[in-house]
Amino acid sequence: MHNKFAIIDNRLLLTGSYNWTFSANNRNDENLMVIDDPEIISIFQNQFVNLWTNKFSLERTRQLYKIAKMDFLPILPTPVNTGPKIININTASLEELISILQITEPLARKIITLRDSLIAGFKDPQDLLQLPELANLDWQEWKEERIIIIVK
Repeated sequence: MHNKFAIIDNRLLLTGSYNWTFSANNRNDENLMVIDDPEIISIFQNQFVNLWTNKFSLERTRQLYKIAKMDFLPILPTPVNTGPKIININTASLEELISILQITEPLARKIITLRDSLIAGFKDPQDLLQLPELANLDWQEWKEERIIIIVK
């Protein structure tokens, strides 16, 4: 990966090929997108947390904050549970969908709206694919994370 993005005040996302250098600003042909969509920003925030927690230990994070003369983040992501996670998409709450499936709140709300529009809810976990935001890539990630989706 070659990630280049910044999230400002949880309201703006800057992303693109822009390298944040003098050359990028004055000589190169670079692109920079400014996005204010909360759902997309949430996806990038989750990616940042994943990148950060996979790179730095809790102690190193504290050291970096101390060097930057900033207060340490009071909440860090909880460690990943290594056991399988089972979620019933017909009964899961908004919070369960977000935390177990690792999805954004707007997407979790769309799942609940779809579930409520169906007679007797989802018949099969694959019914989630009715939402264009979910793709086979999500299924592969959930499988790798040992997330089991049930409907009963």
